[in-house]
Amino acid sequence: MQSEKSRLSLIYVLALSQFAGTFMYSGVGITLPVIGQELQASGVQLGLIEIIYLGAASAFLLPVGQFADLTDRARIYKIGLVFYALTTLALGIVSSVPVFIALRFIQGCAGALIMATNMAILTDNVPSEKLGRAMGMNIGAVYLGLSAGPFIAGWITTQLGWRWVFYITFLPLMASFLLVQVILKSKWKRPTVQIDRLGTLTISTSVFLLIAGSAVLGKSVTGFFLLGAGMLVGGLFFVVEKRMSRPLIDFKSIRENSTLSVALVVQLLMYAGAFGVSFLFSIYLQVIKGLTPQAAGKVLMISPVVMALLSPVCGRLADKFSPKMLTSLGLAFSLVSTLAAVRVDGDTGLVYLMGVLVFQGLSFALFSSPNMTIIMNSVKPIQYGLASALSANMRSLGMVVSLLVVTIFISLFIGKHMINSDPSEFLNVMSFSFVFFSISALIGTFLSIRNKSGLKSQKFRYQIRPSEEMSNCSYPVFLKNRPKFDQP
Repeated sequence: MQSEKSRLSLIYVLALSQFAGTFMYSGVGITLPVIGQELQASGVQLGLIEIIYLGAASAFLLPVGQFADLTDRARIYKIGLVFYALTTLALGIVSSVPVFIALRFIQGCAGALIMATNMAILTDNVPSEKLGRAMGMNIGAVYLGLSAGPFIAGWITTQLGWRWVFYITFLPLMASFLLVQVILKSKWKRPTVQIDRLGTLTISTSVFLLIAGSAVLGKSVTGFFLLGAGMLVGGLFFVVEKRMSRPLIDFKSIRENSTLSVALVVQLLMYAGAFGVSFLFSIYLQVIKGLTPQAAGKVLMISPVVMALLSPVCGRLADKFSPKMLTSLGLAFSLVSTLAAVRVDGDTGLVYLMGVLVFQGLSFALFSSPNMTIIMNSVKPIQYGLASALSANMRSLGMVVSLLVVTIFISLFIGKHMINSDPSEFLNVMSFSFVFFSISALIGTFLSIRNKSGLKSQKFRYQIRPSEEMSNCSYPVFLKNRPKFDQP
């Protein structure tokens, strides 16, 4: 049994890795214009820096989780943590854009190792009477990385340079790895059942074909071929999973539970229609408006701060009103924010932009907890862990889709040129991206409203903590028994 001091140290280490995961997206996003200028990176390459990180994490999240459950979560977490730390340091040193992108891929893979084991390790090592507080700290670290990331990275970039964002992040990560080597014991065991290798191969191949296709779409027909191949392999993944005895995702059981399936699709559409906004605005504020990274970071903090402040309120509303109604309202606010963003041009004032970010933060606050409540209450208690893992994966895939769309438009309008070579072309990228985001939010709103099987009662078996939906849920121990998604 671990001592109280060791247990507390482990909680801090796990929280730090959660912070690092979100910080390496939200924080790095604010540095991209400066990185692009110094390294002479094209607009497409800047997009790849972000999407390759999220794509790698998303593609390997479920396969790594399955493998970790069958072998040793602690060792998988340690491997992920040390590789995450080392690649973070290396990103601050390199001066080649292709090498930078390759390192972001490795960092994303390491992030998948961390995200797939974090929550499970926490549950294994913290007594049940203290687990709620520990999870609150862990999830709070996610919010801190999301909300404070742009400001912290913006300040560091303005005062010290963008490379110091990676240098400074490396130090606590490496210290955490050394500490976790002492306090977290590993016990490797050979897998007793077969890993879904074919499912892993098809889903990862599909994601990276889509990313590659989006990157070269503006250069030749090869881009269209790669996008088509990515969609084809993605369809093949569904076929493969239906035939596997132990699939990564049991699509048949999910489809039979209509409440769960609609809620998961709506979650994907929500993130696909909103996640790319901060990426576009971080470039817009610096390239078009001429703000420093520090000033741009302050503006971009508005959305996650509004979300963090209002999520507890919306969580209480979910106790009194229909979660389906709140979810639909959140999607509707997302639609309003993206439609308003379509009108943003070079002359748009910062007050208008801040209004868009406020609406976006409000939309996530209204959507997150109620939709997660619908997901968790649509399954039996033994299926909570698996439902959480699927929710996290839909969230990750939605992020990838959002940035994939942005990368496609950057490839078509800007191509190999630098992002600031023609500001009018970047404004076209923004307009077309926001049109797509609006369509995604509109479809999500329609599906949410039409979901007649959504919860209408105020009597819930399982209530989500206000910020729990934002956590990077692990692939849980429940998968050992592969419970089917029967409606309760």
